Amino acid sequence: FLTSHAYQKANEAQSFEEKLALIEQAIGDEKTLEMTYLKANDSKSKRIIRPLTVGEEVYQGRKFIGLQAYCTKRKEDRMFNAARILELKWGEEG
Repeated sequence: FLTSHAYQKANEAQSFEEKLALIEQAIGDEKTLEMTYLKANDSKSKRIIRPLTVGEEVYQGRKFIGLQAYCTKRKEDRMFNAARILELKWGEEG
């Protein structure tokens, strides 16, 4: 219940399409974004990312919209499920 509630509140504030448009703009402008992400264990994580690509991916036979980005917290490229992004905004340098 709480997970679906978190997604609903996030989509009320910023639609999935708005998030994708912001990601695509950040890729084109090579800018960073501040992301609030709902991890698989239902905990929230805030990260500063530099988006690299966004598009359809497959993991364990399931399709999803994936965001590949450089994560400044982990200092490596990471794959994120775009549907799990709760909030996106321009990063400090973006």
